[in-house]
Amino acid sequence: DEPLALLHYYFAAVGGQAEAQMVLGYRHLYGAGVPKSCNAAIKYYSKVAQQVVVHHAEKSIAKPIELVRLSDDKARANKLEETEDVIQYYQHSADNGNAEAQVALGQLNFYGARGVAQNTERAADYFRRAAEQGNAAAKSNLAQMHIQGLGVKESNETAFKYFQEAAAQGDAAAQNG
Repeated sequence: DEPLALLHYYFAAVGGQAEAQMVLGYRHLYGAGVPKSCNAAIKYYSKVAQQVVVHHAEKSIAKPIELVRLSDDKARANKLEETEDVIQYYQHSADNGNAEAQVALGQLNFYGARGVAQNTERAADYFRRAAEQGNAAAKSNLAQMHIQGLGVKESNETAFKYFQEAAAQGDAAAQNG
């Protein structure tokens, strides 16, 4: 019974159920069993989008998975030494103004990877230094940090500014926000 199903979807959507809001948004967008209305579709889709934004803002930063071979202690020790050497090289390059190294160190600090402790404030500093040199990836990363208030003051205006600049430079992540 379609009218009864619509009634159930409506009450579920009013109760904040995202799937019901998506269904009603779709139905209103295409006029499937309800009057066709872009405004009504936008209303329902906007509610779902807001829930997604809140959900992602509340989540902690997911750390990347690092693969470690457990059977070869000597190889693992050598790999750790190599990783430390690479990080020292990046540090030296970043201190001398290399924007790519600054972005790499920003990402290591943001995620807390490769033996580097997670530090979003330090990550923001590296991204900011690279962004000042015009690095699009750094601007995009800073924009994401400003949206979530991670290591920087939460500011949609600042995030928008960085997204615009990075997108104008062709950064795909910034173009997709």
